This record gives sequence, C-alpha cells and structure tokens, in this order.
Amino acid sequence: MTMLLQKRVHVPGTYPVCGKADEIIMRVLLSCSFASQCWQRLIPKVCQDLSSEFYTWLESVLNAVSKEKNAVVATVCWAIWKARNEKDWNQKQTSINGVIASANNTLYFGKMSKAD
Repeated sequence: MTMLLQKRVHVPGTYPVCGKADEIIMRVLLSCSFASQCWQRLIPKVCQDLSSEFYTWLESVLNAVSKEKNAVVATVCWAIWKARNEKDWNQKQTSINGVIASANNTLYFGKMSKAD
C-alpha cells in the first residue's frame, strides 16, 4: 500500500491485518504480531534483528539457516503475503494455523512435483 500511495493511488495506507500502521514489507512479513507469531511457531529465531531493510534481513537469515530451512523461510513469507492479500482484497481472515498449513502445503506439493 505504501508503494501505491507513493504513486498517488488512493488506497488506505494502513496495514489491513492490524489496521494500525503504515504497510511496509518489514511489518507485513516480520514485525506485525500476526507475522511474528507465524515465525515463532515455525522458526523461532528468525525475527531477532528487525532493524535492517528486508533484503538485508532476508540475506542474513538465509545465510544462517540450512538450505532446507531456506525453503521454509521463503514459503512462510509467501504464505503471510497471501494471508495479507486475502484480508485486503477478499475480506477473509486467515489464522496463524492457516498460514502454517499453507506454507506446509506449498513445501509438500513442491517436493512432490520435483519427484515426478
């Protein structure tokens, strides 16, 4: 939403999941309570340093975890983003369990298609 506002598109500037603050990538994928709880359930140590830009954070996390966990990190980011879009565009609330299930399904089916 922040990027759309910068382009002068009239949209609410607040993050639709919490409705409290500007929607920036670090908040959406990491620091809002919803995203933070998702990470705590899957990879508890992933959200320790949120002082950097998203790409810096992502690079440091991907370098700190195993290659298998790299897939989990990317998939959780995607599942949180999908939950955000469901809330904003379809007015559907997704639970933390729903995000985790979505990430697990993506990982599982991705592994299955590689085996084919």
